[in-house]
Amino acid sequence: MLLIFFLMNEYMVLLALPAFLSEEMAKLIPSQRLHINGLMEKGVVIGYSLSHNRTKLWITMHGKSEDDIMETLRSFPIYYFFENITIEQLMFHNTVTFALPRVSLN
Repeated sequence: MLLIFFLMNEYMVLLALPAFLSEEMAKLIPSQRLHINGLMEKGVVIGYSLSHNRTKLWITMHGKSEDDIMETLRSFPIYYFFENITIEQLMFHNTVTFALPRVSLN
């Protein structure tokens, strides 16, 4: 399954969120987090970051095209609260992978 994503493009998505967190949006946050976790397990979402003031969301994603990325974004429970969406195709995305230390049998 991971090999498939090496053949796909990587995108950085910048989402603008409302300055005020409505009760309606707050109720959707648990389902949004579950949805993102599922997309991360599938390898669609690589990274997911929220600004400290909660008005910007950055998502690094795999997709075939910008249309594919938009289709995935439309599946987000909080999609209708996005005020602005910017999608940029990346040449590469490097990140540090956290792993358990190697076990020594000595």
